[in-house]
Amino acid sequence: MDQRTLEPKTTDMLFWAGDPFPLLFLCSSGLAMSNVVALTEIRSSGFEIKFVLDAPVADTIVEWAHTHLERDPHGSGERGDEYLITNLCFDTETFHTFHRRGSYGRAKYRARRYGNEESLFLERKLRKANKVNKRRTQIRVDEIGQLNGNQKVSGWPGNWFHRRLNLRGLEPACQVAYRRTARVATTEDGTIRLTADRDIRVWPTRKLGFVNGSGNLIGDPKVLVELKFPVTMPALFAQLIDNHKLEPVSVSKFRLGINALYRLANSPGEEPGSDNRGSTDA
Repeated sequence: MDQRTLEPKTTDMLFWAGDPFPLLFLCSSGLAMSNVVALTEIRSSGFEIKFVLDAPVADTIVEWAHTHLERDPHGSGERGDEYLITNLCFDTETFHTFHRRGSYGRAKYRARRYGNEESLFLERKLRKANKVNKRRTQIRVDEIGQLNGNQKVSGWPGNWFHRRLNLRGLEPACQVAYRRTARVATTEDGTIRLTADRDIRVWPTRKLGFVNGSGNLIGDPKVLVELKFPVTMPALFAQLIDNHKLEPVSVSKFRLGINALYRLANSPGEEPGSDNRGSTDA
């Protein structure tokens, strides 16, 4: 398959620079933090392609993955490949990140927790054209309050994240959680991954910390499937895309969540932070 045919409707194929393994695996594998407590900072690189699928199609893809890929070693559940992800997403008061205003359109900031782990990751996803770099730092859940205010804690590994929040005027905008199925395989280029995210829910929040409860289900019961690979498209994934006529799309769970919350609270057609200062492409 010609990789150029896989370009999404709006650019979503991400080029990652650097060593794709083990950093890419650790950053996207889920409950890896229990095995990397001493490694507080991780930088990663790779390609991603996303697909939004109806549940029956996604079920077929996941069954294919059960046959062709190994379970995520950090997963649980019946097949040992599932876990819960909860993201506390940051934006400005007028939603610059949501609207991709200026440099805010190239970077996302979030705190990510896996299941009920006592650790979380402070993450920045920085995008320049098709190139994306991820930086993430591990802290304890009870340290998240140190992101409040302007006070710097000497020697704290999350200081870089705290500084960026203050410089960019970022604060909690929403919490997004979902159930992930993850399968992996090792190729000559490194580790490849297939993930399927379901039951995507969002909570309104402006506080530092994670919210309990059932949240609000985002839209239709679609499944977000992602293919992740370090260098070139694996033949295994190319065949999967061809066989199922999959169409790559540009999609963000953060933007889906903000949109869902705004629809619940406001008139149809309105958008969060709507004004004339920049693009409203979400």
